[in-house]
Amino acid sequence: MIEKRFQDLETTDATPKAAALIETFRAIGYDIETAIADLVDNSISAGASDVHINFYWDGSDTSLTIFDNGTGMSESGLKEAMRPGSKNPLADRDKKDLGRFGLGLKTASFSQCRHLTVISKKQDEQVCFWSWDLDYVAQSESWQLIKMPPPEELIAILDQKIQGTIVLWKYIDRVTKNYQNDEISLKKFIGITEKVKNHLAMIFHRFIESKNLTIWFQDRKIDAWNPFLSEDFRVQNFPSSQYCNGEVNVKGYVLKHKSAFTSNEFRKAGGMRGWNDHQGFYIYRNNRMLVSGSWLGLWAKEEHFKLARIAIDITSEIDSDWQIDIKKAIARIPANLRDNIRSNAADVRAVAVTVYRTKTKPTASKNGLSVTPIWKEFTTSGSKKWGFRVNREHPIINETLRIAESNPKKAFKLLLRHLEETVPVKSIFIKEAEDSYNQALPFEEGKRDELIVLMQDVYKTLLESGLNDHQAKTKLEFLEPFNYYPEEIKNIDKNE
Repeated sequence: MIEKRFQDLETTDATPKAAALIETFRAIGYDIETAIADLVDNSISAGASDVHINFYWDGSDTSLTIFDNGTGMSESGLKEAMRPGSKNPLADRDKKDLGRFGLGLKTASFSQCRHLTVISKKQDEQVCFWSWDLDYVAQSESWQLIKMPPPEELIAILDQKIQGTIVLWKYIDRVTKNYQNDEISLKKFIGITEKVKNHLAMIFHRFIESKNLTIWFQDRKIDAWNPFLSEDFRVQNFPSSQYCNGEVNVKGYVLKHKSAFTSNEFRKAGGMRGWNDHQGFYIYRNNRMLVSGSWLGLWAKEEHFKLARIAIDITSEIDSDWQIDIKKAIARIPANLRDNIRSNAADVRAVAVTVYRTKTKPTASKNGLSVTPIWKEFTTSGSKKWGFRVNREHPIINETLRIAESNPKKAFKLLLRHLEETVPVKSIFIKEAEDSYNQALPFEEGKRDELIVLMQDVYKTLLESGLNDHQAKTKLEFLEPFNYYPEEIKNIDKNE
């Protein structure tokens, strides 16, 4: 029913041009991993327990099929499913529905291929099929499906099943457009398929772990990758915090330090993007992961928080409040929850950095003895600036001085080598991140006289090498640590 206020107004048709809008759909921002995940969503919503994903390598003509044993569709149901915008995102949905916009099948497919065919069979009905072909749309300038017969072997697969659906992608130009049917292109393509497999293992890990879904990739079962690992690899599980009358559930985890893992375990636990990139929030809707490792604008990712991972579960009733995008890969914390979630996450991060830092510092060894560091952290007495200095009491320093008595060159090389190999990179990184404004400058507080003497000696050496006064001082301005003290450089007197 049209409201009265609109009834007397002049109208005109503004149907979008089919080819132009579909090309716009292609630019929404899917990569092949998120596109295929969107199709698996449809399989899960259809009640599938098995999903088979297969690529058929043929260079630029490579194709893909996704077959599931879900409820399938009738002829009319398939036509509706192929319609862009077949669902209103504001309409009520089943609580277990993984879709929202009614665009996933189409936009995900259009983003990767130029020809999409869906073949389906509902129980006690005949196999049906319809296709979108972007070249046909461009030529006809019409929103029309075409009934292009798919390969007979695909129809035969469904003929033998009670029900199910097969999605066929052909002309996957976003990935294989410039591929040749050769070993180099095949190697690149295999790398892409590995990313797809790892992405699915993460996004659908809860379904796989619950035994409600098995995903087969090139006829091999995909194992789940759980970002929160098992109890054996966690330092702490935080209690759940609920908000919005239980519509939002937040639970934090702090994982163990690298030393608790074997090398293979540590590599696997790092996930497809590595430990640093997998820190942060993991947002789930109906057990489907939407966001995988992000601080959602609250903080930047930093090395010393990489052990913190936090699960946020939301229901489909409030996903619009979180501004879930069409790709189901981006979310934003609602303003009314931002402070609560920040506070919750801050507690998790505090424990995570403590675990990280504990293992960064020298650890106790047997018989109550402790490791003697070559570099020692210090804090200045006046301004409380921090820095790191060589531990002059270290046995290696003493040994270097002993060797220097007979072989100064060997001692000097030995000293440089030990200093290079033991720079406390992690400790410096943490201090810089936590307190960058209070890092002590070289020769700061009480050591300025030593700096000036050294500066004067280097200045004279530069003059002796043939540089004039201006050239020598310019050179000093670009030599560390003299670059921190331009005024002292200006005051150098070549006659001193």
